[in-house]
Amino acid sequence: NFSAWKNLTNHNASDTFFQVNEVTAPIDLREAWRQQLANRHLANFLSLRALELRPGAELLVTMVAYPHDYICPPDSSKASPLTTAMQRCVHNGSLRSEVLTQMIIPYYLRKPDDIKDALQMANDELDEASSLELVDLRTYETKVGEDSNNVVFDNYQLFWSIHGGCVSTAGATEKEKKAVQHELEKVFQESYDPEIGIHGTFIACIFRKRTRKPWK
Repeated sequence: NFSAWKNLTNHNASDTFFQVNEVTAPIDLREAWRQQLANRHLANFLSLRALELRPGAELLVTMVAYPHDYICPPDSSKASPLTTAMQRCVHNGSLRSEVLTQMIIPYYLRKPDDIKDALQMANDELDEASSLELVDLRTYETKVGEDSNNVVFDNYQLFWSIHGGCVSTAGATEKEKKAVQHELEKVFQESYDPEIGIHGTFIACIFRKRTRKPWK
């Protein structure tokens, strides 16, 4: 039950974020999530892939990374558009407050050091001869939907297609979900400048399975 993580903070902040990378999420909760969930899950993934790879084989992994304008809007002091939309709906009575306090999306936007930490975790559990080495790691900044004729609206639709289901999972009725979606569109129009666009970051990394034990 990922929503239980919101209760692990002592800051009474469960209605200020839906994703732990938001600037409004408590720092201690974000760090606990990074160490105990995000890095551990990536380490498990890498350990399993290491068992499948032949010696010398390489693995390319790409992932959405930090920062991303969807979660950290250009105004760095603001919550994400979805949190803001849900807070407004709670305020105007179109959404029950418990939907927001229970809602959390179980993904984490990583930084390069998170990849290295997870790899170390994975290798600690593997035989040295079966361990992985990091061959290359790069970050790329992109503009999301930059070829669109209506970049803000199209990004709102993309954002909702990714995250909208979690509003239902948190217990929202269909009427409440429609209210949040309607408010989210307005927040997107307020938060992003179509001339600047909406930016995201990706990490690409290449791992190689060792052909021998590392030299000491």
